[in-house]
Amino acid sequence: MSILTEELKSSVSCRGVEYEVHTDFRVWLKYDALMHKSVSAKEKIVRSIDLCYVGAYPPTAVEAAAALAEFFTQKELGEGRTSSTQGGRHGVRSFDFEADAPYIYAAFLSEYGIDLTKENLHWHLFMSLLQALGEDKKLVKIISWRGTSLAGIKNKEQKEFIMKMKRRYKLPDLRSLEDKEAEFAEALWR
Repeated sequence: MSILTEELKSSVSCRGVEYEVHTDFRVWLKYDALMHKSVSAKEKIVRSIDLCYVGAYPPTAVEAAAALAEFFTQKELGEGRTSSTQGGRHGVRSFDFEADAPYIYAAFLSEYGIDLTKENLHWHLFMSLLQALGEDKKLVKIISWRGTSLAGIKNKEQKEFIMKMKRRYKLPDLRSLEDKEAEFAEALWR
């Protein structure tokens, strides 16, 4: 499917049946935030179904959740894009929709003249525009700084600058308390 030659999808398919979903980017930003909350998988499934479907949804909750995940990652477009909080280059988390919201807003306004507080953009269009932002945008620079490995930088001033930018634009730690404690315990055993 191409966003240039076909209408943007407003449904997901399951067992040959189409189920209408909300397409506005705000719904999918909420979906992304929900997927990173410290709640049970069951609660994530139930809440995502309530959030994203318009009326009927696939026969099982697992199928309904899987279809939403495919819509979110744009699998049908062949993109396979990931959520905002998965690792970037070098396995470092370099982007977060919520933490980067002011930079996303400013980039869309500057690059495209789109005021995201007033526009209703389809999720897939929003993601295409986000991916195509110019390298001169602050958001793109911040993502690059976060994802840069310091190991390959020989220039002392450049290395110090990147370290400073990494500290300034550090993302919040989304791990649960249990995950943090487990990592600490593992570090102690090493």
